[in-house]
Amino acid sequence: MDEQEFDRWARRLGGDVPRRRALAAVGAGLLLGVGANAEDSRGRKKKKKHKKTCPVCRTGEDFCAGFGTPPCGKGCRCLTRLQGGTRCAVFGMKIQCQSCTKDAQCALFGKGAFCADGSGPNCCDTPGAGFCVSPCKP
Repeated sequence: MDEQEFDRWARRLGGDVPRRRALAAVGAGLLLGVGANAEDSRGRKKKKKHKKTCPVCRTGEDFCAGFGTPPCGKGCRCLTRLQGGTRCAVFGMKIQCQSCTKDAQCALFGKGAFCADGSGPNCCDTPGAGFCVSPCKP
């Protein structure tokens, strides 16, 4: 847009409005328009991501002892920790009985790994025999 065209446009809109005042009004209008759009985008609600929850085992459910044998997740079973409590863990057939007595000894199995009680006919069948397992992922 050249100067003459702008002057004609300004005269039509505001009569005797000076060029600077018309330009300021146009600039303010543009800023208000941008501000309104920014306000709208900030005011929108964000979609909440639903976290998957870890499978939960009830107290007393223990695959090794033969109680509560249904899976608690894909490839997972409820196992009793040697240090107490019941948790859902990845359960494979290659367990090493008597490989642990405390959760800390299972750190190489990853975050949240624990020492499961292998007592019972489905696992080690030796009282107090512990083996390391990883927690079942959601």
